[in-house]
Parts: sequence; structure tokens; C-alpha cells
Amino acid sequence: MLPHEKELVERLKDQPFALLGVNSDQPPPPEGTKLDRAAINARNERFHAARNFGPAGQVKLSEEEAQYIESARAALKKRLVDERIGWRNAVDGSTGGPWASRWNTRYWPHIFLIDKQGVIRHVDPGEDELESTIRALLAEEAPKK
Repeated sequence: MLPHEKELVERLKDQPFALLGVNSDQPPPPEGTKLDRAAINARNERFHAARNFGPAGQVKLSEEEAQYIESARAALKKRLVDERIGWRNAVDGSTGGPWASRWNTRYWPHIFLIDKQGVIRHVDPGEDELESTIRALLAEEAPKK
């Protein structure tokens, strides 16, 4: 999908439009170690159990999870430069991270189109309809002449 999004961002660069990626990639394991699926699942469950959902859906992370996400953020910064991805990305650090949990995301990529009032208007338009759906939302928001 990334080549399509890169082209879309370029075509719409002069429009009031933005992409936000929510990255679920894990940071690389410490040198000389390898995590197995059971260890990853146990870590994610421990993080989820320690999470505290505050007012207005705010997510309070455990210190361990916050440090883990910081290491994922450092790895992502390099990847964004290497792959020339210019839009903002939030860091989840796993498919069970705080963003995915709050937005009930269970598969990737998962696309929400949100208008300027913050209302979710479309969920998961296909790659071939993504741009036309965005352009339709932009046309709704354009000042009437």
C-alpha cells in the first residue's frame, strides 16, 4: 500500500488533508536474543492488564510499556527516513498497543477517514476508492461559491 499512499499524499499536497499512520511494528529485540510468539503474547497481555483507561478514553501506560514504545519509536524513525514516508506516525509497538486497543483495530492496514470536526466518515475504503472518497470529503468542506 505504501507506494499508493505516497502518490496520494503528493497529489493532494495542496489540500487540507493529512495521513496519520499508526505503526504496530515491534522494536528489534536486544542483540543476540529472539522473542517467540508466546513471549510476545505474554508481554502484550501484561501491558494490556497494566493499562489504565482514564477520562475521555485517555490511555495511561505502565512504565515498562512506555519504555517499550520508546524503543519502537526509535526504530520507526529510521524506517520512515529509509522508506521516505513523510506523514506523521503514532507508535503502538504491537498489534495490541494503546492506539489499536482504543480504536478496536484488529487488522492492518485499517483506514479511518475523519472529517475536520473529528467525525469518522468512512472506514476502510478500498485502495482504488481511497482518493475519490477523500476528494468527496474535501468537496463537502470546501467553501460554497
